[in-house]
Amino acid sequence: MHPTRLLCFCLIAFFFMMRSNSVFGIDTKEWTWMVYINADNNLNDFGITDQKDMAKVGSKNWLNLVTLLDRYDGASTTLNFIEKGNIKKLKEWPEMDTGDYKQLVEFVREAVVLFPAKHYALIIWNHGGGWKRSPTKSRWISHDYTSNNRITTEQLGLAAGEIKTLLGKNLDILAMDACFMQMLEVAYVLKNSCDYIVGSEEREPSKGYPYDRILLNIRADMPASEMVQTIVGAYSASYSGGCQGKEESTQSGLKCAELPLVIDALNGFAKTVMTGSYSVQISQALKKVQKFELGSNIDLLHLIMLLKENVTDKTFLDSASGLENALTKAIIANGTSGKTMQNAQGLAIFFPVSIGHFDQTYHELAFSKETSWDAMIQDFFQKELTLKISSDLLSGDSSSLREYLALANKDTIPLTKNIISQLNFEFFSEKAKSSLPKDFDSLIHALIKKN
Repeated sequence: MHPTRLLCFCLIAFFFMMRSNSVFGIDTKEWTWMVYINADNNLNDFGITDQKDMAKVGSKNWLNLVTLLDRYDGASTTLNFIEKGNIKKLKEWPEMDTGDYKQLVEFVREAVVLFPAKHYALIIWNHGGGWKRSPTKSRWISHDYTSNNRITTEQLGLAAGEIKTLLGKNLDILAMDACFMQMLEVAYVLKNSCDYIVGSEEREPSKGYPYDRILLNIRADMPASEMVQTIVGAYSASYSGGCQGKEESTQSGLKCAELPLVIDALNGFAKTVMTGSYSVQISQALKKVQKFELGSNIDLLHLIMLLKENVTDKTFLDSASGLENALTKAIIANGTSGKTMQNAQGLAIFFPVSIGHFDQTYHELAFSKETSWDAMIQDFFQKELTLKISSDLLSGDSSSLREYLALANKDTIPLTKNIISQLNFEFFSEKAKSSLPKDFDSLIHALIKKN
């Protein structure tokens, strides 16, 4: 064959191979859904059940449904193609550390090669912690009991970035079938690598996603945004007396393109709070705001709604409305079940119940480094505590100062310095000191020693 003709033939063959991936006998479909099931933990049985539920519907002529199942107690890890009524095992490994973010990336890489598509959804299935204060590890998803490894918030962001690179575009949908993951701190590291994020603000019921109901209700012609709404709707319906009974639950979908505007509005709001005196109103709102099982997680939009009811200052209302509008655009789907979750609006954020619950490692998050939220939290506690201590001291009561002395530690040193400075300023004169409790000086000296 003439060299020119041979070259043309090879180029044409390569073109059709890339279009159809015929080397594997699989056409390029509209969607590939990849489910990373880390069941190497106490969720082992649920992982097996969920995969069987997927097989009730299976892949379609427009959808590839692929799973990686890592099990507990020495069971092998398998790569599977889910057909209707059949779980087709493609590969098998003796053991895999699915708490390693690099394994997550490799799973996606292999799925994309074997099952090319125009659009991709990745579901991470496991335990989750969102931003979780813990004596050992925090900020994680995908806990592998065998390795005792987890994917941290930072590593989740790295994984999403690497997946974007191998796809050559954003992941269409990243869903987390795990507890507590729908937090702004988590979404922050994903916003540049995904188009949509699906997750729960609250602890998820053990049964997780109703995979068969979700798969029955998605269509080839659905845009990603509508698929997100379908996932959220099916999930909430399943726990509202549906196929999975009645349980408290939350699930929501975020549009990542709107998150930079949320961050800008959040920074504007935080700066407004820090330059004003709103500690009383914030304290009142925190008593009513939607909280979750992790007590330091609150619903951000609900907090803003409550504050707008109690603050009349125009500057504050303008910044609060700006944040409210940005959040409303970013949260494209939200569903709840149960009375205790009815005020969950779709996106959680860290706001500790007291200064003693503020973990200094929170400052290390990319979110904290690039926003003023952590500074606003500390400013709030400083103003609230100083106001409370000062008011009590003027009444001859030193109990609140003694309570703070008991909880003060190395993590509260900046706050302690500010409180000492403010109290010394307020009670500098001998006349002012004359009305204070007798143990005032000794308590201040004890606080100074803690610095």
